[in-house]
Amino acid sequence: MASSNVPRRGVLAGGLAAAVTLTAGLTGCRDSPKAQPPSPILPVRADSLALLAAYDATLRRHPDLTDRLKPLREDHRRHVQELDHELGSAAPSASGSASASPSASAVPATADAALGSLTGQEKQAEQHARQSCLTAPDRYATVFASIAACRASHVEALR
Repeated sequence: MASSNVPRRGVLAGGLAAAVTLTAGLTGCRDSPKAQPPSPILPVRADSLALLAAYDATLRRHPDLTDRLKPLREDHRRHVQELDHELGSAAPSASGSASASPSASAVPATADAALGSLTGQEKQAEQHARQSCLTAPDRYATVFASIAACRASHVEALR
């Protein structure tokens, strides 16, 4: 057996050091899962759910406004459905918003004041949808623009 000038322990220590260095260098190469940004649909959907709840509360407090408000309420229901469709299987549960829905007692006592309150909520939600249309990815522009236009038409219908 031929003897070497390099001690066996030195070779093993050098190999171990190389393995550690290589492993440490490769650690940064792993794909670490990056957190996905929240969907731009979620704020528009939240506004639609809030409007839907506001219409429901107003209808409970002022059933005499049913003929006037029911079609507007249905628009918001359809918006939630369309936004849920866009979200796909990642859509949050609509039942989670039920606890946050306003009670009929939070609705103004007079029909005119209740309509004024809905008008203000529609204006604010329309502005949010318009802003979302301008800042969201292109694939959502049509949906958000349609929702913004619908909310703007509701403002006129409530006058």
